[in-house]
Amino acid sequence: MSEKVKEKTLGEQRCHVDFNPNGNTDINQIKRQCADLIDLINGYMAKTEEGEAKRCFAKAMTDVETAQMYAVKGIAKEL
Repeated sequence: MSEKVKEKTLGEQRCHVDFNPNGNTDINQIKRQCADLIDLINGYMAKTEEGEAKRCFAKAMTDVETAQMYAVKGIAKEL
C-alpha cells in the first residue's frame, strides 16, 4: 500500500514549512501564514498577462519570503 505524497505549494517550498528542528509553534505559524500569502499572491499572478503586474506580484512574493526568514531568525535568536 503506497501513500500519496502531497506536492508542496510554491509558498510551502519557499518557506520550508517542514523544516523546524526545534518544533517551535511560533516558527510554524510564521512559516504557514507566509506560505499561504505567497500562494495567494501567486494565484493572482497566474491570472494576469500584464507584465508590470507580474513583476509586482513576483516582488511581493520575494518580500514575503524575506520577511518570513527574518521573523524566523528573530524567534530563533530567543531560543
